[in-house]
Amino acid sequence: MNKKYYIIFCILIILCSILYKLYTDNIDNIDNIDNKCLLILCGESFRQGTQDTRVRDTYDSVDTQKKATESHIKLCDHLKEKYNLQTDIIINTYTTKYETELKQWYNKYNLNYYSNDNLIGFDNLVNNAVNSITDKAQYDFVLFTRIDIFIKPYFLDIFNPKMNKINFISQNYTNWGGGSPEGACGFYGNFDPIVNPVITFIPKKYFSLLTNGINLQHNAWTFYKEKYKYNINDMDFILDTYHDGDSYKDLNPAYKMVGREESKIWHDEYSGKINKDLIGTSNSVTWCK
Repeated sequence: MNKKYYIIFCILIILCSILYKLYTDNIDNIDNIDNKCLLILCGESFRQGTQDTRVRDTYDSVDTQKKATESHIKLCDHLKEKYNLQTDIIINTYTTKYETELKQWYNKYNLNYYSNDNLIGFDNLVNNAVNSITDKAQYDFVLFTRIDIFIKPYFLDIFNPKMNKINFISQNYTNWGGGSPEGACGFYGNFDPIVNPVITFIPKKYFSLLTNGINLQHNAWTFYKEKYKYNINDMDFILDTYHDGDSYKDLNPAYKMVGREESKIWHDEYSGKINKDLIGTSNSVTWCK
């Protein structure tokens, strides 16, 4: 090879090296973009007692609420460390004498905090929180739960922020008919699943719900089916087992409610995995009997 071609060859090698470096740097930068998600926490903070009690702001409730808060922060830290997801937090709760402490516990995560003097119901808390979001498009997903929920480490192990469906934490346990006399086995009489909505995941694909109407109740599957024509292709469960929403009544591997005792009994321990083939069929309300 003569000197001229050798020089040209060397120049090409150098140019290729530079281009490759620019390309890989660009890929790294793409990977390191801070994606964002939103955690919405609603309900009564510093609460003690079971479903029908309204006891709040006791001395003991400070410790239990802090445990719940620490689990929420661990979730946010986990999302940042494992998935490079930055989490914003919205809280909509009720007036508490421990408000200063509560805000301080969450101040690491761009907290928007709202409180209410009078009980307005969980649905209103949720919808008011959703309506306060100024830029929904910045988030990859929104995760809803109650502020008195302690998120267990198992949830961090199984949670996948890339889920592309609306995901409820589970289908409801099978020994409750959901107020429907013909319903049972975790289903309503119309063959729709009774969902456990205590933790609900909504990806960006379904953010129209945040504008046109959201449901975080046991009948959410039916609500979304009737209002938005969604079906099994749009909705799913994070857990593949049956659990009641209230951890005082039924053991749940993903969370527990602080301020009340946790059940040691998992009623559906031997019911098997959630059978999605039952959804929409007449077998759904009889299979467990």
